Amino acid sequence: PIYNNSIYTITSIYYNNTFKIYISYIILLYSPRGRLQYYIIKIRDFNIIDTKNTYIAGL
Repeated sequence: PIYNNSIYTITSIYYNNTFKIYISYIILLYSPRGRLQYYIIKIRDFNIIDTKNTYIAGL
């Protein structure tokens, strides 16, 4: 596999009336063992029951 530090996965979850969107990617660390490092970053969340606008934006 080629690890170019690009984002390949977008994940979303709905829990406790909040819709959350995450991105994840893998970085190959330049070390003698060549370990992989996994990163998950939350990029956005929507409180679905807050207002009509946040409900629509979350859909």
